[in-house]
Amino acid sequence: MPQLETRNLIDKFKYSVITQLFDQADIDKFRDWVYKGHCDTIKKNFTSKDNSQ
Repeated sequence: MPQLETRNLIDKFKYSVITQLFDQADIDKFRDWVYKGHCDTIKKNFTSKDNSQ
């Protein structure tokens, strides 16, 4: 049984599948935005000492 069906049986929370709410282009754009922000933060704070560890 898929996880979404199992969760619906257990807790009755109204789960939504993200692909029903947004099209793939919007999901990709959001994913890229999150990834870019995460990478920018790492690059800004990453030192040669961190790299050697």
